Amino acid sequence: MKYKNIIISLALIFALGCYSCDNWLDVKPDDKVSEEEVFSSIEGFRNALNAIYIEMNAADLYGKSLGSELVEVMGQRYNVNTEWTEMTSVMEFQYKSSSVIRRFEGIWTSAYALISNINHILKNCEERREVLVGDNYNLIKGEALALRAYLHFDLFRLFGPVYSSDTTAVSLPFYPEFSFMANELLPGHEFLQLVTADLETAGKLLEVDPIIQKGPSWSEDMYDQNRNRVSRMNYYAVQLLRARVELYAGHKKQALAAAVKVIGVQEDYFPFTPASDVSAGTDNPDRLFSSELVFALENPQWATIYNSLFNPENVKLENLLLVRQNKLDALFTEDRDYRYKAWFPQEKTVGGVACRVFHKLADVANVDLKFNILLPMLRVSEAYYIAAECEENPAEGLKYLNSVLNNRGLESEKKEESDDVTDKNEGYYTSDFFGEGQLFFYYKRLNEERIPDAVSDWENEVRMTKTEYVVPLPESEIKYRDMTNQDKAQ
Repeated sequence: MKYKNIIISLALIFALGCYSCDNWLDVKPDDKVSEEEVFSSIEGFRNALNAIYIEMNAADLYGKSLGSELVEVMGQRYNVNTEWTEMTSVMEFQYKSSSVIRRFEGIWTSAYALISNINHILKNCEERREVLVGDNYNLIKGEALALRAYLHFDLFRLFGPVYSSDTTAVSLPFYPEFSFMANELLPGHEFLQLVTADLETAGKLLEVDPIIQKGPSWSEDMYDQNRNRVSRMNYYAVQLLRARVELYAGHKKQALAAAVKVIGVQEDYFPFTPASDVSAGTDNPDRLFSSELVFALENPQWATIYNSLFNPENVKLENLLLVRQNKLDALFTEDRDYRYKAWFPQEKTVGGVACRVFHKLADVANVDLKFNILLPMLRVSEAYYIAAECEENPAEGLKYLNSVLNNRGLESEKKEESDDVTDKNEGYYTSDFFGEGQLFFYYKRLNEERIPDAVSDWENEVRMTKTEYVVPLPESEIKYRDMTNQDKAQ
């Protein structure tokens, strides 16, 4: 990976931060801005941090590849047409395909570029601490550390080893500060320790977060950049991400402790979205279940994503991502499940195969509604699923699971002698995050040997090994490491 691909211009960071989300794609900075200028004021720090959030919406990251498209195809979500060779190759884990190589290259480069820029923000938090009066130091540094952890962890989930089978396997480089040189590839457990350390520090710093006392929307000032704390890596988002990381690492006690912190405020701060708000019969159905979001990016390009991937009126058949009816029948077993009703109201037959259109990302009638631009990153139901899996007492674990089911229009699960809450979790966990990039990582965490395929008319399965689960490091990274290692030797 070349240095020029690692760093986003600080001028761009500053310029992006000065614009609203409505026009960020049109930003064309005329002048370069020095690092000293950017970080000479609180506004400059906030602008730089805002630019990180904005760039996380990029197609190479959560706006597409790590959200509703590429990683979801890897998780066998969609009925991919064989004429769409790129996505067919992704679905079949053909990591040596040239188009697939480019896609993963984009993820790697974009994520580490943002990490590098986060490290610039963190460096200046210390060097220009006098600028960050009041709680600004804690809030900005805490969010930055949490975002660095978020990006590092998702790179690990994608390019790292199957951790549950080998905790010491060499994985990825972790960058705690900016470096021109390639950092060493760390064993998996050391990498996750650094991710956890970032989250622990972020959590302590964000104990001043206004969300704790005042809830997600704490400011009436429309110009206050910290107004909507759900659009930031807030205190509770850090706890939920911590729970996700600890569970991935196999630390169930720690995962439960972090998840419970979020569950404790769920009713007041992240209430379950009622069926009446989600109903497809309303003009503005809240298909994102927005009240449940603990962290969400603001992405005004949601409609563009829907129209480019899921809208049968806009997309050629070979590039349309549909979901087979039989797969939905297996996933949503009850007609009362209002997720199914909201997300898949439209039928479509392709080549004699019954499918449904995925409507979760479609515009509502009133495009100005806040939830219409939210890109889900962390939702409160995950805290319940994690708690259900990590609770030592299966009966208590089942209570957590049923808390979600009761708010999805479903019957409560009943305790049986041989209950394994993890097994019960699978169907509900995978259905709740449809189109949000979590399914493949769920299977990888559990090292499932077989997963349901996306395109068969019967209950066929895909055989999974580390060859399928572990995306190879990009060739550019390998060359970059070779080059920097030569420099070190000289």
